This record gives sequence, C-alpha cells and structure tokens, in this order.
Amino acid sequence: MASRVNFKGDLQENLEKFDKRSKAAILAITDAYGQTMEDYMRRNRPWTDRTGAAKARLNHSVEPNWAADKVRITLAHGVYYGVYLEFSMEKRFAIIYPTILTMGPGVVSSFENAMGRLFEGR
Repeated sequence: MASRVNFKGDLQENLEKFDKRSKAAILAITDAYGQTMEDYMRRNRPWTDRTGAAKARLNHSVEPNWAADKVRITLAHGVYYGVYLEFSMEKRFAIIYPTILTMGPGVVSSFENAMGRLFEGR
C-alpha cells in the first residue's frame, strides 16, 4: 500500500500532514516491534522458571522524543533480580541484549522499508 506525498495546494498543511503520518508510522513500527521483542524474550529466556515472575514481568516501552527526532524502545525486567539474570554468571541467563542482537536488524529494515514507501512510493 504505497502512499505518495502530494505537495499541491497549501505546502504548510501538506508538510504537517506528512509529519503526522510519518510519526504515526514510526510509532506503529516501534509499538509492533516492542511487543514482538517482549514476546521473543518470554519464549526464549535461557533460565528455568521457578515462580514465573521473571518471565511474566519482562516488558517493553516505547518513548518518543520528537524534539530530538528519536524514538526509544526499552526492554526491561520487572523483577529486582533481573539485573543478576542479565549480568551475573557470565551472562548465561541474559535475554535483553541477545534479543536486541537478534531482532534489531529487523527493526532497522522495517524503518528503511517504511521510509522508502513514504518518500519514494515503493
């Protein structure tokens, strides 16, 4: 579903529409990937669940900072001992960084495709 930028008519109005549409697309991609990464962490955690709390409280958040032209996806543990799972025992139980390494290229590729569609009509 390609969409072209049409600058006929009021240029300012069209630029504002484009800005809103591009931000909406960026948030949609980051929200979708954030949830996908959270699901991946829960499915692929390297530890054995004892209570299920560490698995259940793996989470993500999406924080746009439009003033700095940035959007951040944060992956986190919701349990106090999450830091130990990530950094102790030679990182054998880490899941956040491995998730970023595995899924990060897909996030970047999705942005490249979306921006290509927005700017080039691909």
